Amino acid sequence: MDSLHHPFKVLIVGGGICGLSLALMLQEAGIDFQLFEAYPEVTPAVGAGIALLPNGNRILDQLGCYEEMLRNAGHAINAVCIRGPDGGPLWTFEKADQRSIERHGYPMFFCDRQRVLDVLYSRLRDLSKVLTKKRVVRIEQTEDEAHIIVKDGSVYTGDVVIGADGVNSVVRHELRRHAVEKGLGSDYDDDNAMPANYACMFGISTGVPRLAVGPMHFVCNEGFSYVIGTGSNRQYWFLIENLGKTYRGQDIPKFGSDDLEQMVRKHWNDRLTTEVCFGELYESRNTIVYTPLREGVLKNWHFGRVLTIGDASHKLLPLLAQGGNSAIESAACLTNCLFEVLKCSRSDRLPLEQITAAFRKLQNIRIPRVTALAKLASGQQRLDAMITPEIKALVMERVPKLVPENFYEKWHGIYDSAVSLSMLPMPARPRKSLYYDEISHPGVDLGRPKL
Repeated sequence: MDSLHHPFKVLIVGGGICGLSLALMLQEAGIDFQLFEAYPEVTPAVGAGIALLPNGNRILDQLGCYEEMLRNAGHAINAVCIRGPDGGPLWTFEKADQRSIERHGYPMFFCDRQRVLDVLYSRLRDLSKVLTKKRVVRIEQTEDEAHIIVKDGSVYTGDVVIGADGVNSVVRHELRRHAVEKGLGSDYDDDNAMPANYACMFGISTGVPRLAVGPMHFVCNEGFSYVIGTGSNRQYWFLIENLGKTYRGQDIPKFGSDDLEQMVRKHWNDRLTTEVCFGELYESRNTIVYTPLREGVLKNWHFGRVLTIGDASHKLLPLLAQGGNSAIESAACLTNCLFEVLKCSRSDRLPLEQITAAFRKLQNIRIPRVTALAKLASGQQRLDAMITPEIKALVMERVPKLVPENFYEKWHGIYDSAVSLSMLPMPARPRKSLYYDEISHPGVDLGRPKL
């Protein structure tokens, strides 16, 4: 394993999956960091579930986290079932876990977001680098360094600031402010870049025995759809409804408890399967969130020594389960870019032009991939929500005729162009398909039998 011991310091804003993943990656690469979380806890018992897919699991495996996360999940998704408005199955794809492992080395599984955070946090060797109750309110930067100012008045200095603080990113706001002050605001006009066409109610439920452990369900309906994944005695679910129009910027609605109750009443009798209605799932809930879904990829992710990644730069609809996995990928790509430039540096400080080049490289690698994923998720959501009568007819007619191998190729083809950590060894996992970055490094031992 290659590792650096360079005085370069990264200030990470946001302690979610993106921020903690980045912190762990930087630790393993030998790059110093501090992480700033606005809330009192880094691993709070809030939020819903997350699906971890082969592209995310491959990186987590490099970090030594994959096996523990799979144990926490209890089992992998073993079937994919597409259902119609009456809850009846239109099409089922069996042995999904076996096929995924055979081709890509890893299955897909759901687990609590909190458990993912717990595992990432537990792998950090120096927890003093993680500061809670540090809400960032302002960022300043010079030619030589960057500073963050938190609400309590404290000031912290590093070489770069990385915003992993979500779709309502404070770091993004400050980055734009810096661009406007330099007369470049038009290049960072984000107001219309992440519109909302859908709203999502998502949660975790327990004790719904008629939702068998193992399958993942996609329930299609007119104007809305469901995604339901299962874990050990848990159901991870997403109710996604079309808003009827596109909302942008300040016009994007904010939902309260009355909106939530109205949404629940409206969908109480929705059939999820022929035996289970939404009301049963809702009554068994542990956690629940109701929010508009923004989607889109920003054009510019960096300015000076400040960069945003994860939801702060690319927001995907949840249908493909690529939001968290793409954030992990972006963190890995950033670590690769920083590691490469620091490895070649002969100075204790990186000049701004080298940092800009590293950030630009990250952006050039990641934007095409997340843009393609965002487009794919949006198109699939239109199908599942049967946005027009013509689309409904298409879904009801074509889905039952799906050829399993064609579905499999489309679903799993999104993994091949994923990135991994260039400075860490790749664990040997037998698999038939090479990721593109493994093709460029033919010495990687994939554990495949010799031909």
